[in-house]
Amino acid sequence: MTAPGRSSRPGRRAVPGSTARAASATAIPTGTTFQYTAASGLGAGTGGTAAADTFECGMVDQGAALIPNDGGKVLLAGGDLVEFLGESSNFSFIFDPTTQTFTKTTGTLTTPRELFALVAMDPSVVTGALSGDVVAFGGIEANSAVCTNPADPVVATTLNTAEVFNPSSQTWSAAANTMGAKRAGVATLIKTGADAGEVILPGGVDVEAGTFPSTCTATTSLKQGATAETDLYAPDTGTGGTFTATGSLNAAREGAGQGVLGTGTDETDVLIAGGACTTASPSLQSVVIGSAQATTTCGGAQYTNDYSELYSQGTGTWAVGPTFASGFSPTNGAASAVLP
Repeated sequence: MTAPGRSSRPGRRAVPGSTARAASATAIPTGTTFQYTAASGLGAGTGGTAAADTFECGMVDQGAALIPNDGGKVLLAGGDLVEFLGESSNFSFIFDPTTQTFTKTTGTLTTPRELFALVAMDPSVVTGALSGDVVAFGGIEANSAVCTNPADPVVATTLNTAEVFNPSSQTWSAAANTMGAKRAGVATLIKTGADAGEVILPGGVDVEAGTFPSTCTATTSLKQGATAETDLYAPDTGTGGTFTATGSLNAAREGAGQGVLGTGTDETDVLIAGGACTTASPSLQSVVIGSAQATTTCGGAQYTNDYSELYSQGTGTWAVGPTFASGFSPTNGAASAVLP
């Protein structure tokens, strides 16, 4: 399997098998605004409508979350101003569906980031000062726009930090402590069980290229490595919440799906499934979890056998979960790896 969609330019990602039609964006006419034009024949789809407004910048790999108790408004934050790994953004905007307009928030992210998890602190389960706020976790900070040598076109690092958006003041503030691992990955707010009101962040990927912020390197020198580290985030303790390491995954993985089970014998367990195992060396190695190649490439039979894992809130440990569906066998055909 190849790296995350690498081409001759840094970080152009491809989605295998996709046939989507594109829209177009003109050159940036001012320092804060670009113009968006729908491509010919591109529509909103059956039953949909196009928004009456666009927002400025940060439209690649940004985070989005519904703001609790705010009339359906959506927070959009971060992303990349240029392209994947081009120039990470610290901008954030609020989309109001009643007026179909975007408004730039009063404050900006303390750290530019893309490919990060953005999670609303649902007041029905989250207590304390951050109830109703929105939290950004990890992601990648990239600055490849400064690279001028075609042979060394990329510089980026992965973050282990988090920051909190306060909808009342529309400002961001950094959490006081950090995750146990750098990661670009997904996060899930647990709503039932012993850890209700906390966010779980299992696995993810650490992407490093050159020396941030300005020492660029060749795309072939970019390194990515999946982690087995799992963190729990408690928004009701510490300054900006507190991270605590919990049980590690049996198989380090990135790009996996996850969610909390709502019924059955494993009710309230967190399920993580699929994804890819990656190693920092060779630099761009990535192998599908569950495939035969995963055992030898990633260093253990668990990468083939443990297609999914279940996290018990009671014991704080991961155990092997269900295997893939009958008749389906993961393969490692040439394709783009999935981030995060």
